[in-house]
Order: sequence, then C-alpha cells, then structure tokens
Amino acid sequence: MTRTKSSSLRSRRLGFTLIELLVVIAIIAILAAVLFPVFAQAREKARQITCSSNLKQVGTATLMYMQDNDENLFPFVITDGATGMPIFWDGEADFSQNPIGFNPSKGLLQPYIKTAGVANCMDAESMPVVAGNIPSFAYGVNEFLMPGDLSNINDHDVDKPAETIYIADSATGYQDKIYRNNILYPHEPMVHARHGGDTANILWFDGHVKSSKITTSPTDHYETAAWYAANHLGSLNPSSSVSTDRDYYYKLQKGG
Repeated sequence: MTRTKSSSLRSRRLGFTLIELLVVIAIIAILAAVLFPVFAQAREKARQITCSSNLKQVGTATLMYMQDNDENLFPFVITDGATGMPIFWDGEADFSQNPIGFNPSKGLLQPYIKTAGVANCMDAESMPVVAGNIPSFAYGVNEFLMPGDLSNINDHDVDKPAETIYIADSATGYQDKIYRNNILYPHEPMVHARHGGDTANILWFDGHVKSSKITTSPTDHYETAAWYAANHLGSLNPSSSVSTDRDYYYKLQKGG
C-alpha cells in the first residue's frame, strides 16, 4: 500500500501541469517569432551572395569570350546553322514549340560557363515570362553593349569600364505585373531590386560585382513611380557630381 502511494506521487511529480505546458508553448512561440525572421534574412542574404557569385562567373565568361573573339563583345543574337533558331547570350529559343522552347545549354556564353544554373538568380526562379516572349533567365544585358549582326563592339570602345553596367538583376513591367527580361533598356526602369526589396546585383564592365540601391523617378516610363517602387523596379541614377544624364552608367562613351 505504501509503495503504491509513493509510486503515484512520484509519477505525478514527473508530469507537467497545464500552466507549465502553456508557459513552455508561449516561450517556444516567442523564440520562433524572434528567430524565423532571422532565418529568413539569412536565407535571403545567402541567395544574394549566390547571385553575386553567379554574376562574377558570368563576367569571367564574357572576358573569355572576348579573348576568343578579337576582344569583341558577344552579339545580341546569332543564328544556329543547324536549326535556324536564334541563339542569345543565355540560350537558344525554339520557335517550333508552343510555348516557345528555351535551351540554356546553347547560350553564347555556355561554353565558358558550363553550368546553365550559373546564369540564373534564385530570387527570380518564380518570375514568369510575358506570354509569347522568349523564356530566359532574369539577368539583363545593357542594351548599349549588345552589338547587332552587322556591327561589333570592342573591349576598347568602353570609355570607363568600372562605371559601365554590363549585366544586372533585371525585370520588366507589363500589364501591372513584372516578368523576366534578358536585356536592360536604359530608358526603362528595369533594374530589379529583388534582394531585400531594395538591392540589385550589378556586374560592371570591368568585371567587378556590386550590390546597389535603385531609384525611381516621377516620370518613369508607363507606370507611376509608386508602382515601380512597389515592384522593386528602378534605375541606377548617377550622382550629380558624376552626371545629370540618366543613361550615364549604360553609355559606352561618357565624355568629360
């Protein structure tokens, strides 16, 4: 009888009361509320670093391409002699498919990159493509640095390499949504601050990669500045000490 009572008391002492259980749950909830944002920020920072590393490798690939092509930059597009399909810097478009197919393994820089994923940004994987457009990764090339079929742009044509955008996180606004885009048009707010909501990774022509804040203007293209800001689209406006020309960071020859 005594042994049974002692055993019962011991088992009661080993259990939790309802209040104790609620206290533990409350502590776990508080810790989760504190730690989850930290984990999310850490994950986003890791993605930004990966994106920056990818752009650095793309920059190295462009330098290798130029070394093999008399220091000329890769063109906007060439034609695949076997398929007749257009090949862009990031892949080949297949117009025989519906929707349009895209093969990144045939991109102009692919022989130097080797891995298609290097030309992509993890924070852009869920971004759609405008219906009927060519699928692509979500890095855009400076339009001023993409020669056409009948012209070449040489490495020496760029006046200030460290102040000239080559490739950057990019997107385009269309019908109140944002989509992937593989070209940066200087006159449009297409630099996409997808990292932390206000920061874009930029590959400059001299090969260095830098995270930069974007800016918007009340006269920005089709939508209002508020719309572009809400969708993290903008431009890199030079400081007044550099130039008042909004296209400064895109132009080959900056003068002065």
